Amino acid sequence: MKRICYETIQTKKILQVLSPQNLIIDLHTFSAKSQPFAIVVDPHMIPLAQTTGLMHIVYMAHNIKNGHALIDYRPGISIETGFHYSPETIFNIIKILKNLKARIRHPAKIYRVFDVITQPGNYRNFLPHPSGFIPILAGEKAYPFFGLKAKLDQSLMLQFNHQL
Repeated sequence: MKRICYETIQTKKILQVLSPQNLIIDLHTFSAKSQPFAIVVDPHMIPLAQTTGLMHIVYMAHNIKNGHALIDYRPGISIETGFHYSPETIFNIIKILKNLKARIRHPAKIYRVFDVITQPGNYRNFLPHPSGFIPILAGEKAYPFFGLKAKLDQSLMLQFNHQL
């Protein structure tokens, strides 16, 4: 029997009350040691992610959520705001919300996820690994793997940062 996770159940409930025209800004905390970052599954949402003021935007070209996230069903962004139960996370959320309200786009590093990390190792989020990828969500306890493999996407950075 397939186990349905709490997030999947809540996502279905939320989608029942949201119009398909609603734009999603989905806030999450996480267990990985990392600075906050935005996630998009559609590159058209990168300009919205740039208004968060966060220096890292992750484009899930290889989408590990597979239909479990709100942004898989509605246009928008997901924001990993900081470590679970950290007072700093509350300050991050307030700053992010103020930036979103101001609607000013900021340049950011844009990463394209292409695979998952399957082997244990010494990974640090957003720092290049000797194996030729950049780890994201390394150390995250929410997934049955050790993090995500990404690369800086120079073409997306040129396209979206150049427009600023």
